Amino acid sequence: MMSQIESHFAPDVTEDDKRELREAYQDFRTAAEQNRANRDAIRRMQFTFSGTRSGTVDHEQVRTLIRSFREAAGGRPARAPEATPGAAPLRPTP
Repeated sequence: MMSQIESHFAPDVTEDDKRELREAYQDFRTAAEQNRANRDAIRRMQFTFSGTRSGTVDHEQVRTLIRSFREAAGGRPARAPEATPGAAPLRPTP
């Protein structure tokens, strides 16, 4: 499965995306081998990508796959987004 996905990466897929996808897939494989993979999440993942017709797997599709593999593996949370340096905290306006 992964070799098929990897052979169709679009140019916008980053090295970080690829690494995270491989990690999420490995977690999923481990869960599947231990019969603890979430079958509903697997079905949603199959449905989501059964309609891909472009021949490539782009950045957004890889991010969706990462979330799906993690959910199917037992819901390991996604990596927290990085904070933007120098961003001021939100304050309510009086």
